[in-house]
Amino acid sequence: MDNFVLLKKFKLSIQHTGGRNIFGKITVYHRGGGLRFSYKIYDLRRILFDVPALIINQIYTTTTNKKYFFIAYSNGVLSIIPAINGLTINNWIVNSHLALPKSGNATLLLNVPIGFLISNISNFSLEIASLTRSAGTASQVLRKSCQ
Repeated sequence: MDNFVLLKKFKLSIQHTGGRNIFGKITVYHRGGGLRFSYKIYDLRRILFDVPALIINQIYTTTTNKKYFFIAYSNGVLSIIPAINGLTINNWIVNSHLALPKSGNATLLLNVPIGFLISNISNFSLEIASLTRSAGTASQVLRKSCQ
């Protein structure tokens, strides 16, 4: 029951106008009705550095057919991240520039060994992940250039 109440914080619903302007006058015909969509807010940036997080629960969304992890940082912040292969409930993950390269940790590409599988890759620090960010996908480090 308590996990359900906590997940309600991460829901966002978008209001539809039904073709009406701010005065309530119909400006676009044949609009309205339909379903109310609710979206979940996912943390793709993971901006809390050097704070370990515990995986509390695994969530499956029927709208996107993906699995996500509900995590709690040690300072009390709650978040939802895409599921990562090899992680289960009660595992600890950390976001750090000096983190060990293991499944679930967020670190720089300089610290990742060759042949390691990684996901949620962003081009710049504190940017939303742009490569292999779908749940269950991964990329492999093939080589590093020393420049």
